[in-house]
Amino acid sequence: MNEATSNLDREQLAFDESLLERLKMRRDDLSQRHAAASAAVAEAQVALKALSDELDAVSARHDNLSSLVAERRGRLQVCYMASLLPELLRAIFTTTTKDYQVRTSAKHGSCDYHRARQPFQLAAVSKWWRQIALDTPKL
Repeated sequence: MNEATSNLDREQLAFDESLLERLKMRRDDLSQRHAAASAAVAEAQVALKALSDELDAVSARHDNLSSLVAERRGRLQVCYMASLLPELLRAIFTTTTKDYQVRTSAKHGSCDYHRARQPFQLAAVSKWWRQIALDTPKL
């Protein structure tokens, strides 16, 4: 080999060794960053699992409480309807049907079917209202 080729090989070797050292340092840096990122992901997964568990627990509690609230509202509505005196319901029912009777007589025998269904709609509200409607002959 001649001296020019030998010098070129030495320069190439020095360049390659320098590049190799930089790549080794880059690889070590990336390896450390990868380990740190993996640890952060593992920590985030633990936190995510804890949040998911808490969310499930809160959602279940919310659903249970929503059911209880709906049930209590239903019971209160039944109590309010049952607390109306039969005389008051009869007065409401007959006032409604009087309005129907005035409209049909004003039309000279024609029938307003929407108003004609009204006594049946009132009777369909609850058992209590149906009993009052059936016991009210003016309907």
